[in-house]
Amino acid sequence: MKEEGDVVSIRGAMRELLEQEGIEGLGRLLRIREAWEGLVGERAARESRPYRIEGDRLYVGVNSHAWAQELHYRIEEVKAGIRAKTGLEISEIIIRKINLQ
Repeated sequence: MKEEGDVVSIRGAMRELLEQEGIEGLGRLLRIREAWEGLVGERAARESRPYRIEGDRLYVGVNSHAWAQELHYRIEEVKAGIRAKTGLEISEIIIRKINLQ
């Protein structure tokens, strides 16, 4: 945690707390969610959301089969972006159509 007087975002503080308390997967998922729009673009980010991480497997929900196909074509690009922006290594991305509302 930050020393008293240091400025820290609530999101950053929550991520640190979760990781310290052993809820590592949730902390990693939050890091990916924070970077998601930069990874896939604004429009794709509105239509998709990472919702679960198990080990090095990331689950992404999408609003339609068309968005599932679009992201499927970009899986390697997204994995490389996650590695570059968060330092996390994702070996597999599973894309499913789910209700994101």
